Amino acid sequence: MALFHLALSFSPLAPTPPPPPPNNKKNTHSVSPEEFIPFVGTGEANFLSGVAKQRGVSEPDVAKLKDLFFAEYLTALKEEGGGDRIAAPGARALVAACRAAGLRTAVASAADSVKVDASLDAVGFVPRGDYFDAVVTADAFERLKPAPDAFLAAAKALGADPRSCVVIEDAPAGVAAARAAGMRVLGVCTTLSREQMELEKPDAVRRDTSEVTVEELMGLVDSTAVAA
Repeated sequence: MALFHLALSFSPLAPTPPPPPPNNKKNTHSVSPEEFIPFVGTGEANFLSGVAKQRGVSEPDVAKLKDLFFAEYLTALKEEGGGDRIAAPGARALVAACRAAGLRTAVASAADSVKVDASLDAVGFVPRGDYFDAVVTADAFERLKPAPDAFLAAAKALGADPRSCVVIEDAPAGVAAARAAGMRVLGVCTTLSREQMELEKPDAVRRDTSEVTVEELMGLVDSTAVAA
C-alpha cells in the first residue's frame, strides 16, 4: 500500500504593522495591506522591510520593525475573535482528515517561531502533535522562500521523499519554493485572487482549504514517485 506524505504550509496574512512612535512622525507612512502582498511568505524581515524600502526608507531597522510587528500581532491574536481573523477555512478539518487517512503532516513556514506558534495555538491546532509531525520555521534558515530549504527540511523531518510531498500554499514565494523542492503544490486563494494564483502555475487551485480533499491531495502525487 502506498504511503503519501503531506507538507502543509500556512502563511496567514498578518495585520498591517504599527507605525513608528509619535516622536518619529517624519518617518511615519500610511500603508495599505495590499502593499505587503508581494512579500507574503518571504519571512518577516522581507515582509516588513520590503514595504519600508518602497516608501523610501533606505535602511529600515528590521529588528525594531519585527519587535513592533510581533507586539501588535500577538496582541491582536489575544483579542476576541483573533484566531478567526487568521484561520484558513477548513484547515483544521483537512489536517484531521489527512491524519485519519494515515498521511504525515508538517507546517513549513517562512515566519519566525514566535508567530507560527502563536498562530497555530490561536486557530486551535493544539495539542500540536495531534495535527503535525513537524513544524519548521524561519529561525532555522538563512535562505527563506522562494528558496526550498524549509520544505526540504519538513520532508526530511517526515522521513519523506520530496517528490511524494504536496504543499498547500497561498503565496507566490511558497509556490516557487515548493517547485524548487521538487514537490507538487496546490494553491489557495486566501491572499491572491484566483487569476493571480493561476499565474503562479500551481498543480491545482482552490478558493481555500475548505475546498481541498484528501483524495485530491493524494491524486496530485505521481504514483511512480511514491514509496510502496
